[in-house]
Amino acid sequence: MERIHIVKEYRNTFTRRLTGDQGALGFLVMMPASLICNSVIVSALIKSVLLIGNMSISYSRLNLMLNVMTDLLMILISVFCLKDFIVRQINDFMKRKKKIIINGVVIGYLLCFVMSMITALLVRMLTAKSTSANQEAVVSLAKYNPVIMLLMTVVFAPLAEELLFRGFLFTFFRKYNRILAYVISAFMFGFVHVMSAVMGGNLSEFIQMIPYVGMGLVFAYIYESNDNIVASILTHATSNFIAMLLILF
Repeated sequence: MERIHIVKEYRNTFTRRLTGDQGALGFLVMMPASLICNSVIVSALIKSVLLIGNMSISYSRLNLMLNVMTDLLMILISVFCLKDFIVRQINDFMKRKKKIIINGVVIGYLLCFVMSMITALLVRMLTAKSTSANQEAVVSLAKYNPVIMLLMTVVFAPLAEELLFRGFLFTFFRKYNRILAYVISAFMFGFVHVMSAVMGGNLSEFIQMIPYVGMGLVFAYIYESNDNIVASILTHATSNFIAMLLILF
């Protein structure tokens, strides 16, 4: 009886729920928009349009513009679809911001560090290639324009990705099954980061999902344990910030 009581008490610490309208908008608008924006076909179309408008633009600048546009678009779509959900969590964050900041920045990053070590080892056991096409692109763009890439990886990407994969996906499935919420949100987070390369025919990139899936599990845990999306946004931002510092310096 005591064990059952403890389990129930733990489950009740996560209180976030989506309304029916928010769930519908998530599946009908947010998820399709994310998959479309990250597809190799749309990337090629946007790059073609930009090239037609300015033939002197470089490939690196095209990629940078595409990534910024995608993240900003997803942030706007997520805010539109989850506005009330986001407002409630911001209000909650303001009431206990010290605890959420410490958990998000310190505890979250430590968990990310441990997870990155474990997943990196798994990838090395499965393939000779240690970095994904996505990571190689990030390194290239960071060297091309470090200021914009810092802004994108530390602000835009954490906001866009946490609102979609944790704010929507994890929250939606969490009310049905906790394990399912972790698996689906982490898998989709990982898949989106390799989707362009996989759709381009590089099926070996599926293995490179492992580190992203691992990070997705950590972000979901931080979100769930703090009952606030700001915590996972801070963890995501901190992890990306330190990764960018290692790339640049």
